[in-house]
Amino acid sequence: MSKLQSILSANAVDFINSNHLSFQQVKAINAITSCRTNNMGSHKLSCNCGHEKVVQNSCGNRHCPTCGTFKKELWVLQQ
Repeated sequence: MSKLQSILSANAVDFINSNHLSFQQVKAINAITSCRTNNMGSHKLSCNCGHEKVVQNSCGNRHCPTCGTFKKELWVLQQ
C-alpha cells in the first residue's frame, strides 16, 4: 500500500464530504484507495513449474502513484 493510498483510505469520505470535488477527482480517489485490494479483484499467475500466485488487480488510473508512475516511466522511455 502506498503512502498516499493509506492516507486517502483513512480519510477519503471526510475529505470528499468537506471539499468541493469534481466527479473525476472523486473517481481518482476511489481508484487509488481500491488499487491492488480485494475491491479491484485478483487474478492468478502461474508458471511451467506449477507454482501459482494470486495477484491483486491494479486500478490503472494515471493519478495513482503505483499505476501512474509505471505508465509515466514507459512514456519517458518511448520519448
